[in-house]
Amino acid sequence: MNPRKIYNLFIVFVLTFNLAFKTNAQVVINECSCSNLSQFVDNHSDYGDWFELYNAGSAAVNLNGYYLSDDSTNNIKWVIPAGIVINANGFLRFWASGRNEVSGTSYHTNFKLTQTKNNKEELTLSNPSGVIVDQIKLTEKTQLGHSYGRGQNGASSWRVFTNPTINASNNTATSYLGYAPKPVFSIPAGYYTTTQLVTITCADPMAVIRYTTDGSKP
Repeated sequence: MNPRKIYNLFIVFVLTFNLAFKTNAQVVINECSCSNLSQFVDNHSDYGDWFELYNAGSAAVNLNGYYLSDDSTNNIKWVIPAGIVINANGFLRFWASGRNEVSGTSYHTNFKLTQTKNNKEELTLSNPSGVIVDQIKLTEKTQLGHSYGRGQNGASSWRVFTNPTINASNNTATSYLGYAPKPVFSIPAGYYTTTQLVTITCADPMAVIRYTTDGSKP
C-alpha cells in the first residue's frame, strides 16, 4: 500500500477517535436525588428518584444507543432509545423508576436508585460501545427533598443542594460541601430520676448546635 495512503488513513482514524472522545466526554451526570418524596412529580403522578445529564459541549449530542445503569459491573442495563437528544449546554432528566418506558419527554429507566445499600450503587453513563464515560458513586445520603450534584455544571466537585435544580443550571444555586456530623450526647437517651448534666458536641468545629427541651423543632 502506498505510504501516503497509510498516513492519510491514520490521520482519518485519529480525527475520528478524537471526535468520538470529545462527544463522549462532553456529556456528564450532573445531579441526582434519591429522596424526592414530595417535590418533583413524574407523568404517573409519582415522586421518584431522578438524575440529570448535562451537555458541556457547544453542539447537541444524539444519545441514541448510550447506556445508563446503577451498577458499574453491569453498565449496559438500560439503552437510551432513538430520538433523545441533549442540546448544547442543556440538561436532560431521567426518572429512575424501573418502569422502562419513554412517554413524551418523560424518560424512565429499568432500574431504581437506592442510597441505603451497604454496597453503594454507581450511577453510570456509557457510550454505544459500552465504555463508561461518566459515573458517580452514591456515597452521600441526601435528606428529604435534597439532591447531590456538581457544584458548577460539569465540574469535578460534588455538593449537596437543599433546593435541587432539576433540568436547570447548578451554577447559581446555593450548595453545601455536605451535611454536618451527627451531634454526640454525653449520656445515653433514657429516663433518669435525678437531674443530669448533658453535654452535646459535634466533630465539625464550625457546626452550630441548636436544641429545645419541649420537643419542638429547634
